[in-house]
Amino acid sequence: MQPIYVIDKSRRGLSVPGDTRYREVEPKYGLPRRCETCGSYVSQRSWLPPLVAEVERVGDTYGDIAFNGQYILVSTRLMDAYRASRLHGLRELTPVATIPKTPNTRVPKYWRASIACSNAAIDEPASGFEARANQGFSGLSVCVMCRRPSQAYVARWKRIALQAGTWEGEDVFVPRGLPIILCTARFKAFVEQHNFTNFVFRSASRFDRDFYPSENLSVARRMLGRPTSDTLLERLDADGNVLRFDMESGYFVRGTVDGHVIEVDRPFSGIDYWKKHP
Repeated sequence: MQPIYVIDKSRRGLSVPGDTRYREVEPKYGLPRRCETCGSYVSQRSWLPPLVAEVERVGDTYGDIAFNGQYILVSTRLMDAYRASRLHGLRELTPVATIPKTPNTRVPKYWRASIACSNAAIDEPASGFEARANQGFSGLSVCVMCRRPSQAYVARWKRIALQAGTWEGEDVFVPRGLPIILCTARFKAFVEQHNFTNFVFRSASRFDRDFYPSENLSVARRMLGRPTSDTLLERLDADGNVLRFDMESGYFVRGTVDGHVIEVDRPFSGIDYWKKHP
């Protein structure tokens, strides 16, 4: 499989040429899609015609793509080039009536596009996922179809990896298991060849998220400060650092002998991760 990239909708302090957002104006909505296996919602509500959007440019120019929710807006320039390419993944290209948020500016023509919901599935253990059961529930189960955890939430992940054999060749797509936009190296090259603006690509192998960073650090410090036991396992790595695994909480910690935290994780694969970790 070729390299995979995340099309990052968040800017996180970046100054991006053509940074453009939109909001739906007096929208009409259809029902969201549900997973046929577990019944969980796997999409937001569908945006029905007539399609009207207020478009906001952050800088001096409008971009070739604008983000908001599950749909994207694409410029006519991008749409024409995409239709002439042999790429796959953008669907339902529908014209949108646009209103400028900034007075006395002319908004270019945009088209609404949906992104293919792919059979490609997130590989949770390989991605370093940490999911937790909601309060009042015990255990953790993941739907085999939509890959959503049942009565649980995702706290963090270390990278985005796909299960082998699940990707079916789309060039831009939303995987099962996370509402993010992924694309192939071919799609990235297509964007760069045409100098389309407002795209931020991040390597999926380095795309991490931690929604509770302070929580992890405090847990790790407590683990390094406790005496070992039948459920708190310990060994040293090749560099002399302390490795610990808590069988009850599922946390893994690497630290120095004087208690400084180097790494903390709560691997999806639990004790198997500890057994295989160098």
